[in-house]
Amino acid sequence: MTQLAPRLVCLTIPTPFEVGPVNVYVIEGEPLTLIDAGPKTEEAWTALRAELAAHGYRLSDIEQIVLTHAHLDHYGLLNRVVAVNGAPVYAHPRSVWWLADTPAEWQRRVDFYRDLWIQCGVPADKLAAMRHLSELGVQFAESLPAEAQVRTVDEGDTLTMGGLTWQVLHTPGHAGSHISFYEPQSRHMIAGDHLLLKISSNPLLEPPIGVQQRARSLVDYIASLKRVAALDVSVAWPGHGPPIYDHRSLIATRLEHHATRSAYIASLLADGPLTAYELCMRLFPKLPLGQLFLGLSEVIGHLDVLELEGRVGQNPADDGVVRYHLRPAA
Repeated sequence: MTQLAPRLVCLTIPTPFEVGPVNVYVIEGEPLTLIDAGPKTEEAWTALRAELAAHGYRLSDIEQIVLTHAHLDHYGLLNRVVAVNGAPVYAHPRSVWWLADTPAEWQRRVDFYRDLWIQCGVPADKLAAMRHLSELGVQFAESLPAEAQVRTVDEGDTLTMGGLTWQVLHTPGHAGSHISFYEPQSRHMIAGDHLLLKISSNPLLEPPIGVQQRARSLVDYIASLKRVAALDVSVAWPGHGPPIYDHRSLIATRLEHHATRSAYIASLLADGPLTAYELCMRLFPKLPLGQLFLGLSEVIGHLDVLELEGRVGQNPADDGVVRYHLRPAA
């Protein structure tokens, strides 16, 4: 008998982050597949094993592990899972740095953000506090051992999960390493954090690769949204929250939100140049310090969009701080 839809189990794993629980999926069938793993906490580790057991599985039954993207709440427990079953891990090439040496990759990002926040005009007292907060995150994940089987998949590849052939989609934006999976018979999609029903996916700033410029995360995210909107999806299974049964309506809402937000940020520059931090404070005047990174990621993302459209430019950064100004209408 032809299997028309994936047999999919959603495990709800707690996280210590404001986003709340993360969805970890098991795709039943050959090979038995685990999608993501949860953060490295004892609570998450206990929950992962208990939820698997509730569905009749042990960690040792898992035959392969697939990572949607290398964020702490999605890959933190990978090392512990692999230590139990030795299963191969499939991930995007940009995730490999995290899996190979989490502390080094984390430090690279902490250093990048320190320099970027200076350019954004973040006050010195907040710079120190933000650096301290950012350094705390590395405790929620760890590297895989050198002998782990890490196999990379990218756009155009396919992966067999639960007896079905899934198309690999590189969907950067929320993370440069983000991959989603689409099964054309059932029209099911494993969306990771690319699509979330209850909250918007924040396109997070990331350091550049080698000598390249940093990615324009929001620009990439909007392009990925438009691409996924063209797919015929019956249900999208997200990294957080409930499944999505009308992905095109959700994407249209997200695109409208970003267009409105970009226009508003442009309007804030009508009276003169501002730094990204000043724009962030005008946009989110009560933003807690712990969320300043998210706020700045969003503001810089919209400034990237506006620059690409020719609506905003940068003033020379003589003091190391970048200020943005409106360009005259053509």
